[in-house]
Amino acid sequence: MSMAEEYIANKTKNEIAASEDNIPPHEPKIYESGYFFLSQQISALKDSMDAKFDRVDSKFAEVHKEIKDLSNTMDARFEAARKESDARFEAARKESDAKFDKIDAKFDAVYKVIEDLADKIDARFDAAKKETDARFDKIDARFDAAKKETDARFDKIDARFDAAKKETDIRFDKIDARFDTAKKETDARFDKIDSKFDAIHREISGLQRWAFALIATVIIGFAAIYFK
Repeated sequence: MSMAEEYIANKTKNEIAASEDNIPPHEPKIYESGYFFLSQQISALKDSMDAKFDRVDSKFAEVHKEIKDLSNTMDARFEAARKESDARFEAARKESDAKFDKIDAKFDAVYKVIEDLADKIDARFDAAKKETDARFDKIDARFDAAKKETDARFDKIDARFDAAKKETDIRFDKIDARFDTAKKETDARFDKIDSKFDAIHREISGLQRWAFALIATVIIGFAAIYFK
């Protein structure tokens, strides 16, 4: 038995012995052989637990080593794949740059041709514009002369229309005066008719009052005769 086991056994024995003083007489006592057997069981349990923990630690170490090896392998593969991808992208970029350079050169050549053609077209348009402006200047001069002549003719026509308008206004003023006179005469006649209608209405109102009074008198007379 090791020193630790002996210490545990002695401690357990002392604790049990100390507690035996309080054990009632009818309960059984634990002897030294029981202490030794209990100590052996504790030692066996401890050894078994230590062995299991050692196996677990060993397995964890193996798993950790496998994970580390796998990580190193994956890192190496990813690094190789990255280098290969970088090389491919670089080659593709160089090829694309070369193609774009050729396209740019073609576009520059086409653009130069277009610029030269545009310059020629601009020169032709400028010449055509100058010629067209000169022709339109001549046309404007002709239109100005024609406009002056037309304005003079329209001024004469306006003068004639003004004279005709004045004469027409005088005639319409006379017609308006006649209409005003006729309107006044018509209004006077209608006023007389309205006066006659008012007199008739007054006579009808008097007859209505007289009829109502007559009817009331007859009713009162009949009532007096009936209730007499």
